[in-house]
Amino acid sequence: MPSPHPQSASACGMAGFPVLARLVSAGFGLAVLALILTLAVGFGLVQLPPGPGVGEALLVGAQVVCSAAILWVFLGLRRGIRRGQQIDVQLRHLSEALREQAERARAADRLKSSFLAQMSHELRTPLNSILGFTGVLLQGLPGPLNPEQRKQLELVRSSARHLLSLINDLLDLAKIEAGELRLACHSYDLRTLLDRVLATVRLQAEAKGLPMRASIDPAVGLATGDARRVEQVLLNLLSNAIQFTERDELELSVSLSDGGRRVRFQVRDTGIGIRAEDQHFLFRPFQQLETERLRLQEGTGLGLAICKHLTGLMGGEIQVASQPNLGSTFTLELPLHCESFRRAAALASGATPDI
Repeated sequence: MPSPHPQSASACGMAGFPVLARLVSAGFGLAVLALILTLAVGFGLVQLPPGPGVGEALLVGAQVVCSAAILWVFLGLRRGIRRGQQIDVQLRHLSEALREQAERARAADRLKSSFLAQMSHELRTPLNSILGFTGVLLQGLPGPLNPEQRKQLELVRSSARHLLSLINDLLDLAKIEAGELRLACHSYDLRTLLDRVLATVRLQAEAKGLPMRASIDPAVGLATGDARRVEQVLLNLLSNAIQFTERDELELSVSLSDGGRRVRFQVRDTGIGIRAEDQHFLFRPFQQLETERLRLQEGTGLGLAICKHLTGLMGGEIQVASQPNLGSTFTLELPLHCESFRRAAALASGATPDI
């Protein structure tokens, strides 16, 4: 059984080594001194005529002292070896305890991810039913609706969509952490994807009275990769820009880089901006910046964390440049073709992308 306090035990063992080292050093010093004395006395006796005297007594005494010092050193070394063996056992116990704790943590993380995935699936099914039936009612198929009924049903549909979005984020995060997220690798028209994204976010921007500009390089066209995940990341970045901008305009620019092997997306806004010391929190899950205006916004802090993970799986990078009250620019770079990120995706997720 490992010690209940293995770190304390090993620390106590380590603390005894300096004292033991000093004792062994003193023993060596004494042994060297006695050896020198013995040699000196012996050399002196060689120069004197034979016969009993004080010199012989000094020689015997020096030999005794030398033998005692050597014995002291031997005992000290033996004690040090025993102490080292004890500390080795303590360190092995500590290593086993840490290994067990790490395994328990991994098991708990797998259980959490499995629970999130299962619960997210169980919650999505009834939510999709709610959205479906709400859409049927709003179309007036069962009968006409009065203005108040329509207003309440719109609230139900809006809330259900918001909850479904949060559940999808949780499911994505659980899959990413469990290494179960698979990326597709299919040919798609990037310009068509951008038109679809812009059509979606323009409605949100117009609802806040924000003009939106798009600048797309004419060379942007066909690409290969996971179009759904690319669209997910872009929608998240643009939705965040709209959410935290109250005036002026938004801009999406798309161009090719690295000799046409990569595509660069830049989302610029004139929103509240982000302080430099807060920017490293942006891509952490469940992290939201603590400012008065941000606390009024909805969200769980998962969107940018998922964007960061997905971008890494696709072999890309995402960066932010921002100043308070001046706005932010998020730059996303991705390989134009999935052959370039297949290895990065496999290494990051532990899985081979679907081809």
